[in-house]
Amino acid sequence: MLYQACWWARGENTQNGVAEELTQGVFFSQRFAYPGNTWSTWIGVNHQFDLSGFLATSGWVDGNCDEVSAFLTICANAVGLDFEAAEYRNAFIANSFDTNHVCLIGGDPTLGTSYQQSSGSRHRSHGRWAPRSCTMPVPRSGGI
Repeated sequence: MLYQACWWARGENTQNGVAEELTQGVFFSQRFAYPGNTWSTWIGVNHQFDLSGFLATSGWVDGNCDEVSAFLTICANAVGLDFEAAEYRNAFIANSFDTNHVCLIGGDPTLGTSYQQSSGSRHRSHGRWAPRSCTMPVPRSGGI
């Protein structure tokens, strides 16, 4: 994992540059695909990412926003960045926000049909920086 994180970030010397390259590396690594049911595969009841279990796999595996952001945070911290996951939440109103049209992880960003809105009452992403392609919740009419 450390080798892979260093490979993705090679040539970058700023915090934002490294974070952007890591994000692109995870997205295009063909390891995570957003599950249709959004259930967690790699985060257990203890709320910890099963890094050993994940690294023992190869190819595409299911990964929701919690799992992708956890893995990305591990990669960022492994190369010396002090990052954490950021969560957007409204636990009181189901499906209280829509994302912008995004290509979910595992999708093909070259196909226009891969871009869609997602709804939810929470979303987790890699935190402490503002990537150009960040999936930010867009409040539905009436506000949150």
